[in-house]
Amino acid sequence: SGGFHPHRGIDIAAPKGTPVIATADGRVACAEYNKGGYGKLVKIAHAGGIAIAAIEDANQGAIGIDIEEITARDPSFLENFFTTQEREQIESAADAKDMQTAIWAIKESVLKALGVGARVDMRHIEVFHSRSQWHAKALQEASSLAAPFAVDMAQIHLVRRPHGSKTLLIAQVTLPMLAPRMTSLQSFKEARA
Repeated sequence: SGGFHPHRGIDIAAPKGTPVIATADGRVACAEYNKGGYGKLVKIAHAGGIAIAAIEDANQGAIGIDIEEITARDPSFLENFFTTQEREQIESAADAKDMQTAIWAIKESVLKALGVGARVDMRHIEVFHSRSQWHAKALQEASSLAAPFAVDMAQIHLVRRPHGSKTLLIAQVTLPMLAPRMTSLQSFKEARA
């Protein structure tokens, strides 16, 4: 891009046409050029022997992806990483395993889109299902990190895929951008200050 842009990514120089290779099988879910200072930003998530990747276009917002096996979580996991409202949704869901996996994958996807991953308390992203739609909101520490993005307007897509005897859930979250984008490291440092 003609200049130095501090970020948390790993820069890999390669000739045009060089394939992107992941550590596990998968397919690219999105392939767009990123004009937000990162160049071609590839995000990869994997679980159960499957990998997914997305290439983010910073002008469209930020993308986060996650893939999880649909499975029951230990009650202590729910207590440590889910809000009271989320735990209540899980308890009242027809399929508690699916609900807790969906909430977890969306939380992970939102934090990946913000560029901070699990460095933020997972309970600071709250996910809820209402009127056949998924919603997310940033709370406390996460709200300052989310400032350039409309987390409450996130586009959330879930796909369930059979994989052998298991079912995998893929979450993709796109956060629309409200303000010019800082690098995630800058915003993380400012939020901590």
